[in-house]
Parts: sequence; structure tokens; C-alpha cells
Amino acid sequence: MWASLLFGASIVALTQQPVPKPSQDIDVLLVAVTRDNYILSGGFGPSKWTGAGTIYVEPMARITQSGDWKDIPCGIKQEESPAGQLGCRKYVHEYLNKPQTYSVVSADGLGAIVHAAPSTLSECFDYSGTGTYSGASIASSAIAASSSEFFSDSEPLHQLTPDEANSPWCKS
Repeated sequence: MWASLLFGASIVALTQQPVPKPSQDIDVLLVAVTRDNYILSGGFGPSKWTGAGTIYVEPMARITQSGDWKDIPCGIKQEESPAGQLGCRKYVHEYLNKPQTYSVVSADGLGAIVHAAPSTLSECFDYSGTGTYSGASIASSAIAASSSEFFSDSEPLHQLTPDEANSPWCKS
């Protein structure tokens, strides 16, 4: 009898719990990918190109579905405070130390899949790494995302015809 009463009370309690809602504002990590390390080094040092199928990868920023931009939780700003240092160590442990997969969302290499190798945080707060890519050619550099669901394909840019250039929507 007690068992059935306890079981019944448990069922009633569970049915009254709010249903967890999936996060409506997940973060998508954007990374710079390039075959030329000169681009990621801020233009310092000699240019060094990777071979076909290999790439340099560097996390840039996070973006939410609502369009909010967020910093990478590791950098000089974050290292200045104990809370920032803890967030940085967590980011290194939970993210940088693991292989990642990204989809190229920019024009150069659109549709390529990037497999980034685990990377580390250097003493200069550098967390760029290397990876491989397949599925599309990347001539130089591109932007890739941890999820491509926020992005859509569109027509490539083209020079406007005189009629298009004179349309009312171009003049506003």
C-alpha cells in the first residue's frame, strides 16, 4: 500500500513539473580558416601556405540566434580577473582540447567541412590550430561555423545591370 501511494505521489509530482524548454538562443562558434598563416598572424612574419586539404583554424567569436555577438571566453581581457581565468581554463578543457567540426559558411569554400585538431592556449593567448577540410575547395581563407543552421545560401554577388542600378530600392 505504501509503495503504491509513494508511486502515485511521484507520478503526480512529475506531471506538475514544468517541461524543460530547449534553449532558443544557442551559441554558434565562428572560426577563421585559412591556408595562409600570414592572415591569422596579423600580417607579421612570412607567409606560409598549407598543402591542399590542410588548413589553419582560429576561433573568432560566438553568435546567438538572436544576433548577439559574444567574445571567445579566453583572451587577455579574461585573464585579468580570477573569474576570467576560470572561464578560460574551462574553455580550454571543454573546447580547445577536443577535436571540432565546422561547416564553411562564406563564399570561398562554401559547403566544405573542416575537422580541427585539438589545440592549446599559448602564453600569448593564441589558440589557433590546424585541421583538414574536404567537400569544397578553399582557395585562401573562409569563415566556418560550428552549426550552419543560422546561415542560408544566397545568390553570389554580381555587378548590377544599369536597370538594376536605377531601380528605386537602390536609390534609397
